[in-house]
Amino acid sequence: MSSKGAGSTREARPEDVDNIVRVVNAAYAVERFFVNTDRTYRDEVLGFFESGRFFVSEEADGTVSGAVFLRDEGAEGYFGLLAVAPEHQGHGVGRRLVAYAEEVFREMGCARVRIVVPNLRTELFPWYEALGYQERATLPFPEPEKLTQDAHMVELVKELRDLP
Repeated sequence: MSSKGAGSTREARPEDVDNIVRVVNAAYAVERFFVNTDRTYRDEVLGFFESGRFFVSEEADGTVSGAVFLRDEGAEGYFGLLAVAPEHQGHGVGRRLVAYAEEVFREMGCARVRIVVPNLRTELFPWYEALGYQERATLPFPEPEKLTQDAHMVELVKELRDLP
């Protein structure tokens, strides 16, 4: 099992796709109470490589323990598909990936970061709030046909620059 702060973060390569799919689907299995399908598939992840960048958390033994997708949207950076393999959760992997994403966006000159979280994942809101994210908007669920109950997305943002 991973220890807090162990492991490293690196940009993902196309050969990491299967590991990204495995980690994302394992981490998002907790959403089965409102979504009736896997979170992602190989072709979808391959497509994301064309519109942004993936980063993975890798343990000392080479195991991919987490992943996150980043997309530059000008003044804002967007990250999604933040996932930590269940056996590595609670050891700082998610925080390390978020901090890494924020640093990449700072280097790109983004003023803020945005994410979207399903409203039914209530356990995530205090975690993101502790990292400095605040609610900005409510958005429709992107694929309502996959829902087994009503849900929507909550957009959260974090300022990356000090405000004057």
